[in-house]
Amino acid sequence: MAGAVRITHGPLERCLLVILLFILTKAQCKRVDHGLRRGHLRAPDFPADRRPPAVVQTVDHWSVRLGGKKKGGRNSRGKSCSNFSFLNGAVRQSPEWRLQQEGGGQCSSSASGGCGCKNMAQNGGAPKEGEKVLYLVSPRGFCKGVSRAIDTVEECLQMFKPPIYVKHKIVHNDIVCKQLEEKGAIFIEDVNEVPDGNILIYSAHGISPQIRELAKKKKLIEIDATCPLVNKVHMYVQMKAKEGYKIILIGYKNHVEVIGTFNEAPESTYVVQNIEQIDELPFTEKDKLFYVTQTTLSMDDCSLIVKRLKEKFPHIETIPSGSICYATTNRQTALNQICQECDLTIVVGSQSSSNAKKLAYSSQLRNTPAVLVNSVDDFDFSSLKDVKRIALTSAASTPEELTQKFVEVLTKEPFGYTLRLFEPVQENVPKWKLPKNLMGLIEERRREQGAQNTQNTQG
Repeated sequence: MAGAVRITHGPLERCLLVILLFILTKAQCKRVDHGLRRGHLRAPDFPADRRPPAVVQTVDHWSVRLGGKKKGGRNSRGKSCSNFSFLNGAVRQSPEWRLQQEGGGQCSSSASGGCGCKNMAQNGGAPKEGEKVLYLVSPRGFCKGVSRAIDTVEECLQMFKPPIYVKHKIVHNDIVCKQLEEKGAIFIEDVNEVPDGNILIYSAHGISPQIRELAKKKKLIEIDATCPLVNKVHMYVQMKAKEGYKIILIGYKNHVEVIGTFNEAPESTYVVQNIEQIDELPFTEKDKLFYVTQTTLSMDDCSLIVKRLKEKFPHIETIPSGSICYATTNRQTALNQICQECDLTIVVGSQSSSNAKKLAYSSQLRNTPAVLVNSVDDFDFSSLKDVKRIALTSAASTPEELTQKFVEVLTKEPFGYTLRLFEPVQENVPKWKLPKNLMGLIEERRREQGAQNTQNTQG
């Protein structure tokens, strides 16, 4: 064609183009991997007719692998492998995964560490007509903040003679606290009950500065088992209040976590429990505003409150990574993906646990009845007469063995439910150490024991 110009690329140009495409692809992969690790990329809640088809993995002598690599393992270069595909912004298990049969007969759930149940489905796919199915939802159970707090009390009970005093219940699970009480832990609300000079452990929910001041006056040995994610919220409230911001704290004013956060800057902090209270806030466009939330809130309710806040105060700021903890988000997200397909949701947890109640509430919002029970002994099994599909999950403060007792009962006669593992979200658990001063006490005790052993040997 006259006037047409044909552009050709030489070997050098083609080579540079390939290198550029490789760099861009690598950068995008890093962004996705970073988002998954930080918990920014999670499966959102979709309407039933638009929800992406998350894989329901049936388990019996099976483990999930991708390209010969174990899920969550490392490749030949030592880099972490992420076995997820990203479609429509959702994190879900890739349908290209292949199942390789292996011995062992244990559930491959990362949360359970293997349930050991014998009655598991051999094949995947949709349930057969009339088949009774128990969906074991993951992630579930202990979060890192809870396990760290419990380990803190256990270590102190081993190192020092009971009693060991703990400000508030270390975690909101009645069975866990009862077991620790039997070992010598004493849970108190008034610090004045602790004899001067004794050890005082702060619970995972956080503490107010006023309590710390009182503990110092009594010369108590303070061991802070506050969840690091709660501490992060405290730090931001302190920092922003000093910078002249007004703090909006979304949460329940009588919850122990909210009380601790509020008292970091009581003169600058306003607690909001619902949307209606937003219109009562005495702020103008000139005020510098910053909001944080209780870490265990319902994502559904919190998102509505935040939306209204941003509509009324477009200039409002918040923590870049958010306030609601990864465990709360992941457990609600996973349950939301399956509960609408079920006749009943069973949440194993205590009535005192905020995140347990929010799991049940999340299911009820999606028109699936939910029951919150402390243990299998508290459940009315006669209510399962017409229930074909059950979603089973547990709160972030619930020991896995309590959930597995439900699995054991429901998969045997007379119920005979087929167990299926439902894990639409992979959880990257933080590697938090025990409280710093406790680590120091442990090291000091080891040195003393080493010196004593040396002295005994020489003697």
